[in-house]
Amino acid sequence: MGSNSATYAFAACTPNVTGGLSSQLSESVAHTKRTHAPLFPSVMKRKRSGIVPLFECEQCRKRFASAANALRHISCIHKKLRLFKCPEIKCRQTFSRLDNAMYHYRTVHLRIMPFDCKEQGCNLRFSVRGNLKKHVNEVHKGLRPFRCGVSSCYKRFKRKEHRAIHIRLVHWKRARTSESRSRKN
Repeated sequence: MGSNSATYAFAACTPNVTGGLSSQLSESVAHTKRTHAPLFPSVMKRKRSGIVPLFECEQCRKRFASAANALRHISCIHKKLRLFKCPEIKCRQTFSRLDNAMYHYRTVHLRIMPFDCKEQGCNLRFSVRGNLKKHVNEVHKGLRPFRCGVSSCYKRFKRKEHRAIHIRLVHWKRARTSESRSRKN
């Protein structure tokens, strides 16, 4: 870590959050301010002085730029807490993050799809602008921004996931096969 960073460690913390989505959010924010407020003044001073604060998870050592992100990581990943319930009465879905609960509610129950593809003949609609952009780049523009990265391979892919599958199936498999051949000799 460089000299212009500070690290704060966070252990698991569980706020007692109940009620509807808006009350869950406000209680979660209130909990963070109430419980973790002593850290914030010193962090803000360090930000102004050019020192970048890092908040580290004690369980996996992953680092975050804010205390809130570190706490959210611990709740979602390590404690697997699902504090946010879908507001639809008949739906039993729960979520670890409020934004995921709201996204689910808007797209599944309200079927809100405000982003239309403007390409002629394409009637697809999307709930998130980023998904529309990804669709246009992949389908209509045919972009393949993800290069394989192995020096002798020049393949390009539309998605990161496709590149990862290619590397695992083609390059790792070849490496393991040639390694096992050399052991036999």
